[in-house]
Amino acid sequence: MSLFAWRDLSPSVVLAAVLALLVGYSGPFLIIVHAAQSAGLSASQLGSWVWAISVGSGVAGLWLSLRWKMPVITAWSTPGAALLLAALPGTPYPAAVGAFLASALLITLIGVTGLFDRLMRHFPAALAAAMLGGILFRFVAELAGAAAQNALLVVPMALLFFPGRRFFPRYALPLAIVLGLTIAAGQGLFVPAAASHGASGPLWTTPQWSWSAFGNIALPLTLVALTGQFMPGMAVLNASGYHLPKPARR
Repeated sequence: MSLFAWRDLSPSVVLAAVLALLVGYSGPFLIIVHAAQSAGLSASQLGSWVWAISVGSGVAGLWLSLRWKMPVITAWSTPGAALLLAALPGTPYPAAVGAFLASALLITLIGVTGLFDRLMRHFPAALAAAMLGGILFRFVAELAGAAAQNALLVVPMALLFFPGRRFFPRYALPLAIVLGLTIAAGQGLFVPAAASHGASGPLWTTPQWSWSAFGNIALPLTLVALTGQFMPGMAVLNASGYHLPKPARR
């Protein structure tokens, strides 16, 4: 049996894929770049970071979608990226890498042991919403400052996006991004980057263990992933008729 049928490829499917790509990169990517610059990471380290998440999320999403026959995408999250903006500066990069690995291990253990369902039944939804709201509020509040600096760019995007979320929610984000790119190009804001003679690919970093990084990055990142990504993602899948299999009890 073929894994893919061309009859399943429709304009709505292509649009959904493009939207997933835009949402996965447009917001979190810019935050990650800001966090990396604030933490003093080199261009090679940032390039390796972006390379790893791009290849990793692509391969994982492809395999999971084929394995479970449902749309699954793995990528960095906006709340998680916003968390790193506050936690990454002041943390040595090797220690941050160690914290990422610790967070991945915690999430894996919670998933394979079936603890996620039990945790989510007892975790207050209001607390999760408050935590995510606190993380994302600063970016919404900075809209006023950004509008003061470049009203010609920010105000038209906001006027298109916010009403668009009400009247044409599927197209609000891509249209706002296209408008912003068009205005930015007209203002000459795209400055070509200096040519780099180094390899743009994975850069090995030996992880280091740090209790401080574990408490400031690993634990909050795990909690944000569970409450801000997995819960809404699984709710969307269930609402769309996709039901995830329960972990087998041993």
